[in-house]
Amino acid sequence: MTDISEKAKALLHKENYSIVIMNGDTYTSTKKGIAPLMDILADNPSFLKNATVADKVIGRAAALLMIYGGVKEVYSDVISTHALDIFKANNILVEYGECVPYIINRTKDGMCPMENAVLDVTEPQKAYEILKNKLEMMRK
Repeated sequence: MTDISEKAKALLHKENYSIVIMNGDTYTSTKKGIAPLMDILADNPSFLKNATVADKVIGRAAALLMIYGGVKEVYSDVISTHALDIFKANNILVEYGECVPYIINRTKDGMCPMENAVLDVTEPQKAYEILKNKLEMMRK
């Protein structure tokens, strides 16, 4: 990993953020799940281009969103095998603490609904549309 990724990783843990994105400037969030990525893709999608990301938890949904945005390298405390496969298939440099079969939902009784929604999706733009619609339905 690069010095930038080490800085992002350190900031993630020191300040207890859920995600840190560095691309010249630094974006941080304490929001859970894919919300920070969806916010960036809606408000400033070019910020992800060639960015370094440090995230607490990355499942397939987050991985596809990061690829859609064009990230360069990623660190995650916990990553699903589904996310790892997507990063490797797209030649994204990835480092992680723990790899798990899938991301568990917030009630801890099954798979994360976002990861499940894109389990068979390989096209990042399609994943973005599916996840955007899913979030809108869940917020109603």
